[in-house]
Amino acid sequence: DFGNYWLNAQMLRDGFNVWSTDKDTEDHRAMLADRYDFKITYPSVNSLGFSAFVGLFTLFDFRQAAVIWNILNQIALLLSIWLMLKMVKIKPLSEEALFVLFLVFSFWPIREALHLGQVTFLSMLLVTASVFLMKDHRWVLAGILLSFAIQTKEHIALSLLVFVWKKNWKVLIGVALGFFSVKILEISIFGLHRELAYWRFLFGFGTQAHLGVNNHSLMSAIWRVGNNPSCGFVGAAFLIGLAGLAFFWTRRTADALSSFFPFLILSFIASPWVNETHYMILCPAIISIWFSIDKIQSRHHYVLFILAYLLLGVGYSLNSFPRFHFGILSLFTVGKLLGAIILFILSGKIANYSEE
Repeated sequence: DFGNYWLNAQMLRDGFNVWSTDKDTEDHRAMLADRYDFKITYPSVNSLGFSAFVGLFTLFDFRQAAVIWNILNQIALLLSIWLMLKMVKIKPLSEEALFVLFLVFSFWPIREALHLGQVTFLSMLLVTASVFLMKDHRWVLAGILLSFAIQTKEHIALSLLVFVWKKNWKVLIGVALGFFSVKILEISIFGLHRELAYWRFLFGFGTQAHLGVNNHSLMSAIWRVGNNPSCGFVGAAFLIGLAGLAFFWTRRTADALSSFFPFLILSFIASPWVNETHYMILCPAIISIWFSIDKIQSRHHYVLFILAYLLLGVGYSLNSFPRFHFGILSLFTVGKLLGAIILFILSGKIANYSEE
């Protein structure tokens, strides 16, 4: 994936509209892919702000840039773990800290993210830092960092509904500051025409049905089972119902993180495209939820957590069995989605508990 980030950033630097399908753009993309032995050459689905950041790596040869990117990924991962330990207030060398390390490093998506060179670790660091600042009531800075995370994975923007719902305007001010700062930077570097081209592409991408089994979103799962026009209505009804539950569970919750996590998890269920690596971003929610359960000491909560963790965190795939890709048998491919939904329900239960 880093190869794709680098390729698109290089094309933007060369003056091409990476979301165009004209012959010159396609020829230049193919030329770069052939020169650097890329296998993935699709247009960028990441924001122009992220492309501007990756543009720094185009100052280096691709192989050098890939090494630097991977080193930064390792640093982002370690910093995320350190912040998670501070977030739940446990000592680095304690038994609880070892359990945090177990939960993170036993999580199969970490291997996928490392293998693909995904932006996931940067996204996870930004979300974790934002959550840590929320816990410390540093709302504006938390909002700024959350807005930067949204620039890397824009479906996370759905989680902002909780701050509107809870009237936490300081976070929203921070998000607005971060968002507009990045947009001004983008437009100054690439121009307004590139910004508009990106949003046209993103809207088209978001309204398409992405039916591959590597897509773990709710809409994709429903379309793989039914594959007819009514699937859109069924999916929308499910999402509205889940959103309603998130609002209901957090209606009287005073704790900021207990309110935030259901909406964060919901953003992964509602996104039109969710790759397995994306679930690394949920690690701060997983860690926080575990220690909340540890305080509650409910066997029912423990069972739900273990089930959610195993469905999300164990490596399994039916990619090699085409008969499971469509129709009723494709229900066997929704394990990751089911794990996310169970984690969502568990986060809602904890939000309810925190209000009591």
